[in-house]
Amino acid sequence: MPEHTRHAPRKSTDTITELTISTPTSSLSSVGSTNESFGLNPLPYGDRVDEIIRSPERDEDLYERAQQHLSVLFMERFKRYNEPAWVENFKTTYTTISMFNAMYDTARDLKLPSGARYVSAAVCACAAGSKEAEAERSLTDNERREAEAERLAASLEKLASTWVSYMIWPMVADPPSAIRRMESLSGLATPTADEAASTSTIDKGLSPHRQGDLPAEVKRRDGYQCLFSGWFDVDMPAAMWPDGAIFGPLEAAHIFKRAVAIGDPEENYDKYKSTLTTLDVLKHYCNLDPKILEPLDEAHNGIVLEYNAHYYFDRMEWCLAPTEEANTYEVCLMPRYRGPKPIKTHHTFVDHSCPEATGESTSTRAGRKRSHDEVGIDLPNPTLLRMHAALAKVLHASGAAEIFDAFLLQPSSSAGPVIAAEYGLSFAENIVEGKLDVVAAFELAQMSSFGIV
Repeated sequence: MPEHTRHAPRKSTDTITELTISTPTSSLSSVGSTNESFGLNPLPYGDRVDEIIRSPERDEDLYERAQQHLSVLFMERFKRYNEPAWVENFKTTYTTISMFNAMYDTARDLKLPSGARYVSAAVCACAAGSKEAEAERSLTDNERREAEAERLAASLEKLASTWVSYMIWPMVADPPSAIRRMESLSGLATPTADEAASTSTIDKGLSPHRQGDLPAEVKRRDGYQCLFSGWFDVDMPAAMWPDGAIFGPLEAAHIFKRAVAIGDPEENYDKYKSTLTTLDVLKHYCNLDPKILEPLDEAHNGIVLEYNAHYYFDRMEWCLAPTEEANTYEVCLMPRYRGPKPIKTHHTFVDHSCPEATGESTSTRAGRKRSHDEVGIDLPNPTLLRMHAALAKVLHASGAAEIFDAFLLQPSSSAGPVIAAEYGLSFAENIVEGKLDVVAAFELAQMSSFGIV
């Protein structure tokens, strides 16, 4: 994307491995009569997006084309597509335009040119599909142009909502207490929170037991210290205790949430299918090679944090944005961050388990996994930290964080039924497409919290 950003105003199956060897059909709903997807092949728009990405057209020219198409969202008669009906129940600044702005701005700020190209390609694919869909209808030229414009506006709204549902929501949701509702509000049968806890799908698709010893490894690597609070872990060997240190229990935080990448088609095919869509969009926008996630429970996918820092990191209220210096990151607080202040503005990861090793020698390199008999412990993978930062920035810049908070900040109780909303398809169907009565769900949550139901 050019620097002059002139965009709109403000059986057990490892799902990660499966993404690299298959491209199953998505269940994304259509606009009008056109079945549309925005990443997964072999669906029409998925194929078209990839074709445009691979085309020789310059990023700048593709961006300019996309901006022309996005201008349809400024038309007053298409306001309902810029301010979609599904957000009306939320106090939010989110609009379709704000989502596209956030995607472009974040790609520029975090130096993700392939991500910006993906956004432009998806917009142009919507435009091409809209034109083709109206080509054979018996309309006057003016009627056809109007029909194409409305179909384009609808497609762009669907695209933005798809990104909210499949790219961001799964990375923020906290199963199983994300969304609460009465079973009568939807045709989907759902377990209670207690049942969900006992039949969690988080570990389906991988071994039911986590591999390796992530907490011990990342604590040793990070010197038993939380980079955010400065606390030292209570398990730190006494010989290493610094003078005047504050101690507390530290935790290993996954950079890429384990729950997102686990899916067993035999247990929950919708979640499995949804997870493939999530990983595919992340591959396109964040330049994420799914192979670097394997396995999920090793040091390249973890950092050491105390409880509060871990909670807000998982909620994407703060992130580590890459800098020009290898393994050095800026500690970025998002606008809605409500926790304690960090002790520093920047942090450089060093492998404290091997004093002789440099940051470069212990970094995980894309496409290569060090064997355990090599010296040192992998530093956090830069691609994963960049991905986390990208999603955090898009989440808050778009206004989607305000929508998610309406669910995530609801009182938690195991008394009422819940929806398995940690995956994108569930959010898309129940919130975006309106299968869930949001107002009634909120009322139930409040009643449940007061012991009324």
